[in-house]
Amino acid sequence: MIDLKKYLTVRQVAKKLDITEEWVRDLIAKKEIKATKVGKWRIKQEDLEEFIKARTNKSLTITANNMPKKENQNIEFKENWNDKILIFQVIYD
Repeated sequence: MIDLKKYLTVRQVAKKLDITEEWVRDLIAKKEIKATKVGKWRIKQEDLEEFIKARTNKSLTITANNMPKKENQNIEFKENWNDKILIFQVIYD
């Protein structure tokens, strides 16, 4: 038997993420957040935590291939999902 007390509603998730309920439903429809439909959509706390963890700021360094070469030239790529921006920075060692 499923213990619904262990699940969050769309409204609770929207409030925790500071987004609209519609946006949460869109994320569920896109299968970006795991959810179970029991009368209405329910999300496990650990699935919400996994969703958040997967969108935590990341840093990735890649070698610049199509730019004028300088010794040890790299591009730093950072994702910031909270601010919905992408940052590219050329780094010269």
